Amino acid sequence: MTEYVLQGTMFSYYTAKTRAYLNCKRIPYVETYDGLLLNGPIKEKTHKVMIPVLQGPEDEVLQDTTVINDVLEARYPERPIFPQPPELMFITRLVEFFIDEFWITTAMNTRWNDAVSKQFAIHEFGNVLGRSFGLEGEAAFEIGHKIADQMQSYLPMLGIDDESNREIVDAFFRKASHALNLAVGPQRFAFGRRPSLIDCILYTGYYAHQYRDAGQAQIVMKRELPNLCYFLDQIHAGQGVAIAGDLEMTEAFEQYLKVIGPTCASFAAATQHAVAERLSNVNVGEVCDGVLSPYEFELDGQKFSRGGSVFAAWKLQRVRDAYDRVGDDAREQLDQLVVNIGWAEVLADVPSFRLDRVDHQTTLESI
Repeated sequence: MTEYVLQGTMFSYYTAKTRAYLNCKRIPYVETYDGLLLNGPIKEKTHKVMIPVLQGPEDEVLQDTTVINDVLEARYPERPIFPQPPELMFITRLVEFFIDEFWITTAMNTRWNDAVSKQFAIHEFGNVLGRSFGLEGEAAFEIGHKIADQMQSYLPMLGIDDESNREIVDAFFRKASHALNLAVGPQRFAFGRRPSLIDCILYTGYYAHQYRDAGQAQIVMKRELPNLCYFLDQIHAGQGVAIAGDLEMTEAFEQYLKVIGPTCASFAAATQHAVAERLSNVNVGEVCDGVLSPYEFELDGQKFSRGGSVFAAWKLQRVRDAYDRVGDDAREQLDQLVVNIGWAEVLADVPSFRLDRVDHQTTLESI
């Protein structure tokens, strides 16, 4: 008997993480999209219309992939997906911050700044979202166009509304993806021979947009990144993936971290500074969710500017917390890796605030 309902879609960036997690854990679920439910009873509980949402027993509603996975891992400790060594959990949280909060820039770029991918997405939106409201034909696809317009309105905030920035982002997408292609493949995952949470996160970064959307990014992946494509297929069919075996940092994955690390660190530092300014007039206990105006950082050594969110700082806080849980026996080796991937200064700069998540919202816990 199915216990969970995943409200999401195949073309949703973030739904992918929860789908991969549920598959790897072998937790029974069905995936659907019910627009009326999301805009009605679920919105009343989560304060927003956003996917994925996981509906559980006794009217339980979980929103946000990070929270969903945390709750389920504690609830179902068998067949663990979270890596046990604290140093690997730190790397997992770092990559989660990168994929969830920054890499979405590359996904939005390949979808909405590519005419073929854009048209593909509009039809996907109309087919799934329009029909979830009982619409057919042109009426259904009109919904697709409306949502496409809404999504494209975010491009200036993400810094990808002009050609020069699009070229910077596209070059970084190719560089990072080629590095990841050398680290994963057939029966080869981020931390060795079996998948863990970090692999669900990496699947999130590629599956919905760059792997599925018909466009140039998909062509690049199919022609130039065969190992990464094979890896995505394995995670997508996670119920057939072996789960036994030890996890460890691999040399190839460390090289990937060296490619993404400096950009991720620069974005993290800039986000923390911007959020600190945003919270200067917020009282402890208050809800402080919101979008931040664009701020500057270095994207692969080049100046770049895009917006962020207070929520992103909460995700960064989880990276710090994971680092603090690493014991002295593993800290020396980890600190060398931290230096090698450009994160030493970020971790040394302790923020002046602490955030919490209460009732599906980000709140200021302390200053």
